Amino acid sequence: MKKKFLIGAVAALFLLPIFPNKVSAAPGEQGVDWAVYQGAQGQFGYAHDKFAIAQIGGYNAGGLYDQWTYQSQVNSALAQGKRAHTYIWYDTWGSMSIAKRTMDYFLPKVKTPRGSIVALDFEHGASGNKQANTDTILYGMRRIRDAGYTPMYYSYKPFTLANVYYQQILAEFPDSLWMAAYPNYNVTSSPVWSVFPSMDGVGIYQFTSTYVGGGLDGNIDLTGITDNGYSTLPDPNPAEVTDVYRAGQNYSVMEVKADKGHVDGFGAVNGKIKAEGWSTRTHKHQYAFIRDRTTGKELKRIKLKDLPRADAAKVYNRSDTAGFQIEFNQKDVAGHSIIIMIRSTNDPKGDTKDGFNDLTETRWYLDV
Repeated sequence: MKKKFLIGAVAALFLLPIFPNKVSAAPGEQGVDWAVYQGAQGQFGYAHDKFAIAQIGGYNAGGLYDQWTYQSQVNSALAQGKRAHTYIWYDTWGSMSIAKRTMDYFLPKVKTPRGSIVALDFEHGASGNKQANTDTILYGMRRIRDAGYTPMYYSYKPFTLANVYYQQILAEFPDSLWMAAYPNYNVTSSPVWSVFPSMDGVGIYQFTSTYVGGGLDGNIDLTGITDNGYSTLPDPNPAEVTDVYRAGQNYSVMEVKADKGHVDGFGAVNGKIKAEGWSTRTHKHQYAFIRDRTTGKELKRIKLKDLPRADAAKVYNRSDTAGFQIEFNQKDVAGHSIIIMIRSTNDPKGDTKDGFNDLTETRWYLDV
């Protein structure tokens, strides 16, 4: 949750209950996506539409551009009880400098809830270097993830096969593809599965650009991914929290590949930033990274010492489970919005050599 300069006494540390993942899925629900053509308030096709994905702007041949309709479209969708998400036009031409410039510019401007989708629209602007294109996409998706949102990749199957190693995307971001394929340009109110872009990892299928007469993109959620940002626990109100250090303790367990972990406490106390929790050890070494939530920049790296966490080990039947506690000066990260990442790695320096896995708690952050 968001809080600034949290000062106050913290009670003695104690073992906390374990909170398994709770998923509220909406597979099969339909929704729309919007650009400037749908106007300031956006447009839904049918009463049963549940979500809208609005374009914030992007990068094209003319450079960075804002979509003036973005904020009002998001507000309109939310006011109608729909789930609002975001996408960025992402012509990178395989250039990491363009990718960085785009993410630096747009991530602080996202207005949909933390956890919601931020998709990269890569249907144009590819270079002749397939790996370079893929690298810029992965860079952007990592930045989205580390800023606290759900990354997705939007495109068409033929364009993707020609220009992107999409299996590299899925290796890091399973079920993150938002793919388009249309049977024709007749009004199509539901998917025509005979033209579905058969690929691994499709989370959203854009099945028409003529959802209604006059034109509108229609989409179907295949996995429940459009619930992201709307099915997690709400941010506690700091005024109602008696112990701000514990205010986010009920967030669900993080899980990536074979690793699990949880942040039990996180806050600023008497000039110190403190955090505690537990994680599994699937590699030789464990590090805590403090990162800038918006830029992804590493601000602090701390090697962890294993502490007993029999409660977590029992719940998950894992003998490799251990606790952690960290503490450092608040002034070291002053002026940043910070998140915690726990890395399990075979690299004794905490880097990624010889195998690693990262667990990043993006839902709970501190504005210092």
